[in-house]
Amino acid sequence: MGLEAGLKKVIGKVVATTGIGTSVTFRRVTVGTYNVKSSEVNRSTSDTSLKGVLSSVNQREVNELIHGDDLKIMIAADALTVEPLTTDELVMSGVTYQIIRVEKIIQAGVFLNYVLYLRA
Repeated sequence: MGLEAGLKKVIGKVVATTGIGTSVTFRRVTVGTYNVKSSEVNRSTSDTSLKGVLSSVNQREVNELIHGDDLKIMIAADALTVEPLTTDELVMSGVTYQIIRVEKIIQAGVFLNYVLYLRA
């Protein structure tokens, strides 16, 4: 097994371990056209169920964009078939979170996971 396969396997096992991962729904949001009659922008969504490791933001991460009460979630790179965008959403326990920031974690040239910063 190569380094890349080994690292991805470890991340997958951590997320799949009972009690560690949090079940969430990743919602891809696609913005459509403006509807003049309803004065709204049409949008469509596509949901994907997955698991991630949820935590609070660290005080060192707080800045103009990230607030102290925001959350972050680590999701394995191969859990998603699309790259998350700040226009997408995450749903946990019936609460919809806006994705504020997306980070890619790469180790030894291997793309391991995303860290998504969330705000309710």
